Amino acid sequence: MNIEHVVEALKGLGLEPRTHQAMDRLGFWRLGGPADVFVKVSDLNALQGVLALGQPITLIGNGSNMLISDQGIRGICVRLVGDFLQSRILSDETDANGHRQVRVVTGSGVLNTVLLRRLSKANVVGLACLAGVPGTIGGAIRMNAGTSLGQVADSELHAVELCMPDGSIQTRLRESISFSYRWADLPPGSVVTRAWFRLNQQNAEETQEAIALHLSRRMATQPLDQPSCGSVFKNPEGDYAGRLIEAAGLKGVVHGKAQISARHANFIVNNGGATADETYYLIRLARTEVWRQFQVLLEPEVHACGSWPEGSWPLPHPDTEM
Repeated sequence: MNIEHVVEALKGLGLEPRTHQAMDRLGFWRLGGPADVFVKVSDLNALQGVLALGQPITLIGNGSNMLISDQGIRGICVRLVGDFLQSRILSDETDANGHRQVRVVTGSGVLNTVLLRRLSKANVVGLACLAGVPGTIGGAIRMNAGTSLGQVADSELHAVELCMPDGSIQTRLRESISFSYRWADLPPGSVVTRAWFRLNQQNAEETQEAIALHLSRRMATQPLDQPSCGSVFKNPEGDYAGRLIEAAGLKGVVHGKAQISARHANFIVNNGGATADETYYLIRLARTEVWRQFQVLLEPEVHACGSWPEGSWPLPHPDTEM
């Protein structure tokens, strides 16, 4: 990629690209090297123009679930702003059974916490599965985010708008999208741009109580005062990744400036100045030890971004020597 040519092309679209953009302040882990080119995109036309350049694209939402390489990110890093940060209530009606139904549309760049706060101000309850989940609506849909209160696939999601790699726009109903645990079957290279939800207010009071209890537990059990990406591994069926890592004797283990949290073993925290390589080492260590001791193969929930040595991702099988 010729960076100068890409920068000029982006400027030609009316954008303001930055080169060698430091990324360690844009991710929740507070680590990683610079991006070749970073640009904020505020509307659909501009996004289509960026995709038409045919360059490698890395979408940076809230940076809450990303392990950015110490070597940085090649290509163009895109953050959605402007139109993608808008949300509104389309209708607020009572159905034939006397139940309040609220239809909402939101841009994919809206933070989960911001959308829930906006709904609360409008006296609307919903999307409990995203309570306390960092990140954006687009990222939440793409990875079928969730908590003990559920996941996006089981929420009131109605439809998703996608910008395809060729610039075309598709709208897909929830029923046409296959979801599984922390995964959504969306076309490779597509960008989630908007989403529609239908929020049923029938059990609003119970939902509010469940959200409050969940957030209280989260505050008590997770290291929210330190940089991390949240849960590093998906929970294996019928068990919890944090329990297994703790049972393997790794809770609190330190490598360089990175640490498997002493509060919650499925969190790896940055104690100040940690590198991506140090964090990666602990990810491999936890996976290897859980496999060695319990024959359970943990799969990462975190996504790797940037330039990593060949064979780093997907994670090698734990039988591979560290």
